[in-house]
Amino acid sequence: MRRHGDEIEVRELDEIEGAGDDVVVMIGNKIQLDLPVPVVRLDKSYPFETLRRDHEHSRVSINIPHPTPYLGRLRSPADRRRLFRWEVPLWCRDGRRVLVFGGSQSFYERLGVADVQAHLQDLVDRVRAASQLPVAFRAKPNMARHLQPMRSAEAVDPFGFLRPILADVRCIVVEESAAAVEALLCGVPAVVLGEAPTKNISSQDLAEVDRPRLAAANEVEALLNDLAYFNYSLAEHESGVTWEFLRRLI
Repeated sequence: MRRHGDEIEVRELDEIEGAGDDVVVMIGNKIQLDLPVPVVRLDKSYPFETLRRDHEHSRVSINIPHPTPYLGRLRSPADRRRLFRWEVPLWCRDGRRVLVFGGSQSFYERLGVADVQAHLQDLVDRVRAASQLPVAFRAKPNMARHLQPMRSAEAVDPFGFLRPILADVRCIVVEESAAAVEALLCGVPAVVLGEAPTKNISSQDLAEVDRPRLAAANEVEALLNDLAYFNYSLAEHESGVTWEFLRRLI
């Protein structure tokens, strides 16, 4: 920011009010800030082609945990997508089950969900009612110990590597999980019920779970091109590259 001539002031969370500021930058998505100015959030990176996240990069978004409103709409070039080795996949059409992903505690707090177990069980039940395929459930790793097994759904290891887990999946169901990106890179379509990153090219109705939308290759490429511009290294943060991009959107 300073490289672009902007002033920075570091404050404790309880000291942030937004008044007199142009933008607030925070690390993590665990706390929802209701401020009169844009809030830039930094969190864990989107995956590389190995579907493993690294510690050198972090994703950025504005006001909400993912940059979903911008994806597929900015017409970004392909240079950063190629840097991350994100290739446009061929859609999987022969999966044998539907996989439901749970979200984080902070997501449910922002949503105002008092009973997460009941919320997720209701989601699983609605997926079962809409699908003729077996249904599986994967909890977010940091939520696994807080949840009981879902009735009528196969439990999937929350700590397992996603690529083999997705190998026999016809469609995933997500609310706000970054797992939607990892599924996309494996060619697995999604029903997105919240603000997950692939929302703009995915089905958004559970009635389509057995025949989800398979976006055209140019739509997928456009979304991945844009998504790559919300994933930056620490060196890029320090050099001002990240802020140069974000300033155009704020």
